[in-house]
Amino acid sequence: MKLLNPLDKRIVCYGMSCVGKTTFSKQINHKYHCFDELFQWHLIEAFGLSIKENFIYINDICKEEEFVIDGWHLSDLKGDFLPKDSTVYLIWSPYEKILSQYRIPVFNYNEFFEMYKKWYYNLKFLLFKIRYILNNGNFFEVNEFDFYNMLNQDLGFLDNV
Repeated sequence: MKLLNPLDKRIVCYGMSCVGKTTFSKQINHKYHCFDELFQWHLIEAFGLSIKENFIYINDICKEEEFVIDGWHLSDLKGDFLPKDSTVYLIWSPYEKILSQYRIPVFNYNEFFEMYKKWYYNLKFLLFKIRYILNNGNFFEVNEFDFYNMLNQDLGFLDNV
């Protein structure tokens, strides 16, 4: 892992499934929280508990001086419910690499493309502090310009598939 700047104290790892968020998060020497364990999916799906209440619950749990949350939810694109003073680490890989990391074979190449775009496209409108982390087998921090350049190359390639 090669980060350009020192680590932030309060980190939320953001990105698509199988991009490497858990691997990255567990390399950081902060208190680890798994988003999927904190987010009470069963209460939302079975009893209609609000997503907002779940975010409040997560904020109540994540009070440490230093922590990393492995994951976040697309329903909070503005970061309204991020824990106070947290920084988003956007973990990214090219689409093909993400597909190669799925535990089951992906037969329809475009099956997860719309989800990929939801996680990574149009992020310039997000209102929280972001650091861009490329997973190419190792984790490297890149600047915003390089991230969008790589993303646009990937999306341009995918549009021609």
